[in-house]
Amino acid sequence: MFFILFFRVEFPAFFSLKINAGILKDLTTLGVVYAVSLLVINLNYQLDIVILEHLSSDFEIGIYSRGANIVQYLWQIPMLFSTIVFARSSISKNSFAFSLKVAQLLRISLLVIGALSLVLLVLSDWIILGMYGSAFAESAPVLRFLLPGVLILTLFKVMNMDLAGRGRPWVSMKAMVPALAVNILLNILLVPDYGAQGAAFASTVSYSVAGILFLWFYNREVQIGMKEILRIRETDFDPFRAMLKRFK
Repeated sequence: MFFILFFRVEFPAFFSLKINAGILKDLTTLGVVYAVSLLVINLNYQLDIVILEHLSSDFEIGIYSRGANIVQYLWQIPMLFSTIVFARSSISKNSFAFSLKVAQLLRISLLVIGALSLVLLVLSDWIILGMYGSAFAESAPVLRFLLPGVLILTLFKVMNMDLAGRGRPWVSMKAMVPALAVNILLNILLVPDYGAQGAAFASTVSYSVAGILFLWFYNREVQIGMKEILRIRETDFDPFRAMLKRFK
């Protein structure tokens, strides 16, 4: 594949050892911003484990990890739906139209994740016992504490696809840095007394702060009103209807 594409795009004809300092500087600067942004995002996801390790016990880490592992699978849903919703629109040169598609994906994701969150909320005890056994029964409250935060952070997970793709990774830091500060503070206050459940509550508050702040910043960046972003329409499900017709 490499050699086919190598000659197909006529790379040798355009290859040069000349270095353009301006382009190199721009690429490096943007790359650093992306790297720092990704670091802050991942710290917000993983810092509770680090604090549990220092302020609590291995038992609490295990309890927290089992509950967190289950709810984080919900974030795979936007990835699954994106291939359907973004069909042919990802190559569109109209960024506003693409943002409307992102908002459509967000609304669908919130509906599905919200419904599955209710199922997990009701069946959490049985799910934990069935998957991990009675030794991890205390992971069920952790799972329930995390569900609201995971649902609200879906706002960030979906909308960040748009701005990161436009080369604006710094917008995510406007939401994630305050959320990270909240996460650190609440973990330090709650983990010593409440262990895994305290870490789960801290994460939910942090995720909620990040999701709501990012919704505000995204609204300002793309000039689409919050009601316009969140209001569910019947046409949101047109891509799925079209897919079902093709199957038939």
